[in-house]
Amino acid sequence: MIHQRQSLNLPQERPATLDEISPYLSFPQIDTPKRVVSIVPSITDSLITLGFGDRLVGITDYCPEPMNLRNVLKVGGPINLDIDAICALQPDLVIGGIEENAPSDLLQISERGLALWVVFPKTVDDAITFLYQIAESFQSKRAYQQIRSIETLLSFLRPSADLHSKPTRYFCPIWYQDLGGKDVWMVFDDRTYAASLLSLFGVENCFGKRESCQLSWAAMDGERREYRGDDRYYQILLEDVLKANPDLILLPSEPYPFGQEDSSFLKKKLGGVNAVERDKFLLVDGRLLFWYGTRLGQALQQLPVLLQQG
Repeated sequence: MIHQRQSLNLPQERPATLDEISPYLSFPQIDTPKRVVSIVPSITDSLITLGFGDRLVGITDYCPEPMNLRNVLKVGGPINLDIDAICALQPDLVIGGIEENAPSDLLQISERGLALWVVFPKTVDDAITFLYQIAESFQSKRAYQQIRSIETLLSFLRPSADLHSKPTRYFCPIWYQDLGGKDVWMVFDDRTYAASLLSLFGVENCFGKRESCQLSWAAMDGERREYRGDDRYYQILLEDVLKANPDLILLPSEPYPFGQEDSSFLKKKLGGVNAVERDKFLLVDGRLLFWYGTRLGQALQQLPVLLQQG
């Protein structure tokens, strides 16, 4: 996730087809990797937390850095990678993500002869599977135990989601743009990791079903746009939020750095909405919502407390 207030420049490049990317969704047939380039911040975070920071030789400009280790080369941002720099590192393995990296970069990395593993967790269970794959691939019992503790906490929290007879409905934008005087936000639907995570705490995504806000976009005489061809992320208008009437508004710190100023802006725009009338606005660390991997453990502990405040 990138902390920059800049245009999302939609639409972007043609997304890779499933046939093009699918060969890299499984861990490659290689020996235990000793030189790794991670091109996704949440993956880098997981590798460090699980004890594999010393394997990292390359990370992105937005990744956390391993502490007390030799220099690790920065290889650009997740969506503007320096492929030559990655190749020069001669890694045993490059780990990327479908959501975070440009498909053309992923394919180029493979075409240049590097072992590539692409991850695509869409649920919390996918994230647990991803972590176990790391532990198995790096052959670490300690990492396995860490992951097992996260999985145990997840199992403990699951039944609580069924106890809410009337779920709190939330609006959680991930980006904002002023397009020709129109306020436009980007949201995620229920087929995403963030929605899967939040559902554990008895809250419901106002925009989990995309078809709920087609009319207002049509009235704008514009074509609804998606993030890099992924229809799980899409744009909505002010009218859509007013119609949805959320009970709670979550403002994450990334990928768009929403803050107190944005909270005040929304309160003025959304007068009459339940969340405004009840002052149910929460600023949230975006890493808790969107960084799949070991960050899930922190999310499972911190989000229930935060949401209770809302």
